Amino acid sequence: MMAMSAMPTAEVSRVTQRLVDHERGELERAREGKAERSSGAGPATDAPIDSATDPAAAAAVPTMAAERALQKLRQPLGRLVGVEGCDALVMRAQRMAGSERERRRDVDTPDAAVLAHVIGLLVIFIGSDLTTRALRGTWPDVPDIQLEAEFHSGEPSAGSEKGQT
Repeated sequence: MMAMSAMPTAEVSRVTQRLVDHERGELERAREGKAERSSGAGPATDAPIDSATDPAAAAAVPTMAAERALQKLRQPLGRLVGVEGCDALVMRAQRMAGSERERRRDVDTPDAAVLAHVIGLLVIFIGSDLTTRALRGTWPDVPDIQLEAEFHSGEPSAGSEKGQT
């Protein structure tokens, strides 16, 4: 049986950060568009939160971006492993992220850690190719989403048996 890593690999963390950054940009663009629409005639009743001047709003943006990314990933996950499988995977990732937060203080947000663990678990359970396809299908405009196989069965490959009898 394959042991599950307590922390996501550097590669999974890199991909997770790209996805969270992308969602952060989407949130900012949506806010800017809302500000432009509300700056027309009359007072803005639904004015966007200015994360540049409001520290609480600035702190909430990474969490909102990670939440948004996790929600977007649920649809292709549901197709791959079903709703119950998706829920089980997210719950396991939440437990793993909670354990990680107890050991580390440098985790961006709880939701980013959960997303990283979901991606890491997907690599373990369905492989890097299917995980990469699911991520690219969800975020086709995010460049450089590529996960390499990081887990090996421990069995020698056909090439390594050459010359042995």
